[in-house]
Amino acid sequence: MLNNDGVFTVEGEDEQSCMMQIERQYAKGSYIVMSRKNINLKTGPFKLFKKPGVQVTYAVNHPNSFYRNSMYNSMQKNFNFETSKNEILEKSGKKIDAQIDVLTEAVKQIQNTLDTKTFGASEAEHPTITKLTEWLEDNEFSASYIKKICEKARKEFSVDDLEDFDEVKKQVTLWIGENIKVSNVQLKALPEIILLVGPTGVGKTTTIAKLAYKYAYDQCVDGTRKIGHIITTDWNKIGAFEQINTFAYILEMPVSKVTTHDDFVKIIEQNKDHDDFIIVDTAGFSPKDYENLAKLKKVLGIKNYKVQVLLCMSASTKLSDMKDIMQQFEIFGYDSVIITKFDESNHIGNIVCALESKNKSISYITTGQEVPECIEEASVGRFLLELSDCNLSKEVIEDKFGPIVQKTK
Repeated sequence: MLNNDGVFTVEGEDEQSCMMQIERQYAKGSYIVMSRKNINLKTGPFKLFKKPGVQVTYAVNHPNSFYRNSMYNSMQKNFNFETSKNEILEKSGKKIDAQIDVLTEAVKQIQNTLDTKTFGASEAEHPTITKLTEWLEDNEFSASYIKKICEKARKEFSVDDLEDFDEVKKQVTLWIGENIKVSNVQLKALPEIILLVGPTGVGKTTTIAKLAYKYAYDQCVDGTRKIGHIITTDWNKIGAFEQINTFAYILEMPVSKVTTHDDFVKIIEQNKDHDDFIIVDTAGFSPKDYENLAKLKKVLGIKNYKVQVLLCMSASTKLSDMKDIMQQFEIFGYDSVIITKFDESNHIGNIVCALESKNKSISYITTGQEVPECIEEASVGRFLLELSDCNLSKEVIEDKFGPIVQKTK
């Protein structure tokens, strides 16, 4: 086979068969082997199959002359491969060596750049994506969450769309809302047993009082209040029983203290026929206090009743700690989350990321110490309005996600 540059190639099963093909036309010494490489040979009917082979590339000093051994023998004495190669290339009219030199230099420059500089996505990033990243960071979303949002933005928005940062941010705000799951607790069974768990210091006891009032009065029918009962298993905190007992007295509800599984079951059995709901307060433990968590789990374990378990966490808890809390309290099989002290945090990114990472919903938020006022049913809109520099109106948010229910009184 003759290439355009005057160089010949032959193909065969091995190098020996290739050399035999060459020497059928040219005497030894009248050609120069330039390269050898392994290839796949097409074979069989219609050339549908392949088998290993070799390709030899060679050049002939006088391709139109055959078997001129004496002349080629004399030439070979002073033969220089590079000189002959250059002559062949010049005759072909191509300056390949010069091109190769240019390409080699370019490759070296690229390699030097890679060795001395780390390329990041931000170097070629659209300014809107950069601003979007900064906005999400300001709202304390996690790096992984931000990466996911920005990847979606690059995919969903055209270059023209990205020119309008405000519109992009509005759409991203709606995406954030779509990641928030809300689950409002409704009293259905009799009695409805609601169990609150969570670490120390998140405000479970005051949340118990707020929920007790809400279930007794807000969910009453025809003005008739529902009958509730409060149980506490908090055997550690000093004054815990006295605090919940004060709340129970104000709410005109009985309160019982239990320390064993048998006591817990006994109280439920005694009140199941006339109570509409039973709310259970629990001792707060560190998520690393495995021994007491296991003990509490044993006390609260009941099989014959459906129990709604709600995990309480403070809004100001950092994301990594939220994830640890959610993981360790998973032994209680909690259905949803209550975020307490919502008014004490300026950002919601940690909450959204924690809930999304564990695929959990949120049922309530608390916004202060006052009982019973400072509790709200969770809503997507309530979270979105807490985003710093949120540029979506309340009307647009409610049109997408439903009404925003704030403080109950």
